[in-house]
Amino acid sequence: MAISNTQYEELLSVIDICNNVHRNKDIEPIWLKLRSLCCATGLIMSVSEGPNANQIANQSTFVYGLPLRWMENYKRNNLALIDPLVKMAKRKENNNRVVNWRKAFDNSPVTIDKITGMEHDSIDGYAIFSRSHNYTHASSMTSITVESENITEAQKVMLHKLIPHIHRILERPGFLKGPNITKREKQILKAAGKLKSFTYDTVGEKMGITGRTAKHHFTNLRKKLQVDDNYIVIEKARLMGMVK
Repeated sequence: MAISNTQYEELLSVIDICNNVHRNKDIEPIWLKLRSLCCATGLIMSVSEGPNANQIANQSTFVYGLPLRWMENYKRNNLALIDPLVKMAKRKENNNRVVNWRKAFDNSPVTIDKITGMEHDSIDGYAIFSRSHNYTHASSMTSITVESENITEAQKVMLHKLIPHIHRILERPGFLKGPNITKREKQILKAAGKLKSFTYDTVGEKMGITGRTAKHHFTNLRKKLQVDDNYIVIEKARLMGMVK
């Protein structure tokens, strides 16, 4: 179904907002637009250091429109690990594709009521998952809930067009929650980040420390950021907003 000229203009305005989001507090205007334009009842955006169980359980999550007890129950019981929607969206063939809530739960013994901790009559939704940060292994997921009885076909079209733009917000610096990085380690990251190429000695020289000490800090940073390469350490630090 085609959308009206007015809906198309509103669609473009939301995309424009998405293109200018750089902090999590900037997401709320998008949520308010979704609620009025697309019959959305909730927005969940999450980003983790990777697709593994322990990483997903410790993900950064931004939630709008949903009951607090829903997300408290979800996090407390690590339901992301059994959520059929997460499992379906994570399949390789679904990477960066919009998937449907109902289809994810249709063939699963896990119910929507189990995942949300609440009873629902007509909840539905759409989600998208990506491992777009291939070199850092970071992964992200965006999910929008709707009331299936009230949403129109035109609104469904708008959601399908909007959700990839909303999802790409999570790929920008500052949305990925990082481990506990010390003040000195942050200084090391910033010093290395300003160099086009670097060695332990060049970082050490810039910091006024020995190359051996710089190597020690990078060893700790690789462990904390769960990567094997020093240049990927810098790229992951950029995703976390620690390095410009």
